[in-house]
Amino acid sequence: MGAFVLLNKSDKIRVYSRSSGLRLAILIALGCAPNISFAAPPIVFDDWANTAGDISATCPTGFQCGAGVVDDGMLQRTVRDLNGDEFIQLILDDMDALGTRITTESFIRINGASGISSKQTISTNGADNLLSTTILNTGWANNEIDPTVLINQTLTSVDASGAGIDNSFNFEVYEDVNGNPLGRFIDITDTTLDSSLLSANPTTGQDIQKFVYRRASGNQVPTAGSVTLPSAMGMGGGMMGGGMMGGGAGGTMDWLAGDDVEVIWVGQICDGCQDGMMGGGMGGGMMGNGADVTFSYQSFDNLVDAFDPIATASIVSTDPFDWADPPFGLQPSLL
Repeated sequence: MGAFVLLNKSDKIRVYSRSSGLRLAILIALGCAPNISFAAPPIVFDDWANTAGDISATCPTGFQCGAGVVDDGMLQRTVRDLNGDEFIQLILDDMDALGTRITTESFIRINGASGISSKQTISTNGADNLLSTTILNTGWANNEIDPTVLINQTLTSVDASGAGIDNSFNFEVYEDVNGNPLGRFIDITDTTLDSSLLSANPTTGQDIQKFVYRRASGNQVPTAGSVTLPSAMGMGGGMMGGGMMGGGAGGTMDWLAGDDVEVIWVGQICDGCQDGMMGGGMGGGMMGNGADVTFSYQSFDNLVDAFDPIATASIVSTDPFDWADPPFGLQPSLL
């Protein structure tokens, strides 16, 4: 159960998944959507309403707005600011019988520099709930501060047994007005809840696993820094300490501003788990029937230098061993 995405130094993406009865859908597309506020030039996104297919939008102060073309779920009009810059605004909003809603709003400049400002959203309801958003601000719409491309997605799914997943994906691309890269940030979080319910001996206690992958580069690594991991804890120098998951000797990783760095963390707690690996309890079989499972694994890598990643693991703790914000954002936790 769950999905694991690992990026290596050659930028290849490997996806490992275990669904065990859950329907896992990962949709990463340019055009998706939860409720994310973002100031789009020339005016703010989502300043409109849809009443039974009739889309209406006020004209903001300081703008002149054309009468527009209206159809079921559609509005297209021109907007002009005080500087004489003129844009075509297009709004499309549709929902099918199953409750899937797709919304697109875009601004294309008629005069002056090329580029586009666009927001597209998708939302679904049911056993699999997808909330996703994609925002593009290129050319004239790029302020070189906010992401040029922003993709944010969450997916929750609950199996009939009660086992569930909660996944999130965030991808940010930063470019200058000429399209040259400035930096990137990736955040993938995969949480699996109560997966032991899928086994022959489900636990009645706490059962949660979490996988986090984050990677930052360029302007998303604003300062130099370092992190240090201890050697594997509570592993007896054995399977984990010897490197079953890529090493366990710990160490220190350094980086300079602008480097390309990544972190992987896996945490788990499962009260009274008895069987299997991960889905049903990491180490449940090794520790005996009814044993509580506590586990944490973490690695760091600087993808610019020539050094190997540093890594460690523990069966006596669940949280990350070390963290740095920036460049990796807020430190995650299991609970």
